[in-house]
Amino acid sequence: RVSEEAGDFFADDGAVGVTASPRRRGVVLHEILSKIGRDGQGLSKLVEAAKANGELSDTEAKEVSDLLHSRLSSASKRGWFSPASKVRNEVEIFDTDGTSKRPDRVEIHPDGSVLIIDFKFGEDRARYHTQVGRYMELYRRMGYGKVKGCLWFVDTDEVSEIV
Repeated sequence: RVSEEAGDFFADDGAVGVTASPRRRGVVLHEILSKIGRDGQGLSKLVEAAKANGELSDTEAKEVSDLLHSRLSSASKRGWFSPASKVRNEVEIFDTDGTSKRPDRVEIHPDGSVLIIDFKFGEDRARYHTQVGRYMELYRRMGYGKVKGCLWFVDTDEVSEIV
């Protein structure tokens, strides 16, 4: 059986890996970020695991590590990835109609406020804002009063706040 996503793993010249496919690169980086805990620690081990699994070459691992260390430093300056926060990475939440949603990262701060961060690796799209808005609404309905949502475009380190 041929995967419909097979083209995402190869460049036109037959090259493979995250440098050959922007989509595949985004998937690998997203997976790494989705496993990072409260304080951003563990990034090196996650990159090494991706390398050991054949998802990254030595060169790609170095580039990814450098990029994500830089981005986590920037995120920390925004107050994200705080050791004081409770973190919910890729945790499924259910709506009253039975549908489920899975935000990339939810941080519940000591003051009870919630920050929802959705990692993006491409261009901004209106549907992303709608998606995070739905996550925010679900958390408000769960009783959280102060809920903030952000789209984090990791490659450019730009943040789009959802209101």
